[in-house]
Amino acid sequence: MTDMNPMSQCSLPPPLTEDQLSAALDGTADAAVQAHVRDCPYCAERLDAARQLETALSQSLYHWDTPSPDELADYVLNLLDPSTRRRIDAYLQTSPRARAEVAQLSDYLNLDAQSIKRARPETNRLPRLPSLDEIIAVLLPKKLQPALRGGLARGELTAQGRGVTVFIEYFSEGEACTITGQVIANEPGIWDGALAQLFVGGNLTATALLESGGDFKFTKIAPGTYELRIASATHQVIVVHELAIEL
Repeated sequence: MTDMNPMSQCSLPPPLTEDQLSAALDGTADAAVQAHVRDCPYCAERLDAARQLETALSQSLYHWDTPSPDELADYVLNLLDPSTRRRIDAYLQTSPRARAEVAQLSDYLNLDAQSIKRARPETNRLPRLPSLDEIIAVLLPKKLQPALRGGLARGELTAQGRGVTVFIEYFSEGEACTITGQVIANEPGIWDGALAQLFVGGNLTATALLESGGDFKFTKIAPGTYELRIASATHQVIVVHELAIEL
């Protein structure tokens, strides 16, 4: 009969405690715990099971407790009512991942505000605020991807705004790029047949229509920094500033 005693199954007894596994999940484990997970198949399997359970729980509890991307962005911009801000403050105390996301958003929005200030001369005019029908989708920190088969350099970008997420992929075709994207929204029907447009310096350079699933595509696009605007038939517009397309 197989001995199921954890002490005998662990390659480097004693087995990791639940607290040590939690630290490994959060990325705060010390070097000894990390080495134990690397060299002990039993505890590595326990960590993997705990990670899967955490993912399943986070997905099932998302709408109950987890702040939405919009709420985290408004939290960084100090636009929330006091009650919602207190709720997110409490959540951040228990979620290292949410704290990291808030830190990334804070860094990005600060850098974006500085770049806009450098690009525009100071005037006595108040800055133009987005209209009620204009949704500003903020780009999240970029993820670089390895080269695809055939040597095509590829990048992925994600922008999030009020009730919408825009996923963007691009890859090189010689000296030009193809850009594909998808709009995921709380009200997806609004964006069926919407018009996607790319601008440089206020000049329109390319257009594409969104398909029923929110997909759109631009071809033969030169590398550069663009403004993406997606206009629906109901006069709502998603705006993504500083969309950098690089070979």
